[in-house]
Amino acid sequence: MSPARRCAIAELGLQQQAILAAAGRATKPGGTLTWSVCTIARSEGEDQMERFIHEQPGFRLEEQFQLLPHRDGADGFFIARLRRESH
Repeated sequence: MSPARRCAIAELGLQQQAILAAAGRATKPGGTLTWSVCTIARSEGEDQMERFIHEQPGFRLEEQFQLLPHRDGADGFFIARLRRESH
């Protein structure tokens, strides 16, 4: 992978962090936040969830799964459902 491509992927991760943080702020207590990305890159799926939950302790991960082209016969996706705790 070229250095420019690695840089672009890293930038996407930062943009996704900002999007996820904004979605978290917009989620009402007791509400659900669903994160779905069309990639198999850990940095855009599982790593984002780990970082978000660490930075936003009022959320808990209810479910996550990864679709893989070779296994599921579909494009690669990562999907997670989080719940914001009620006050």
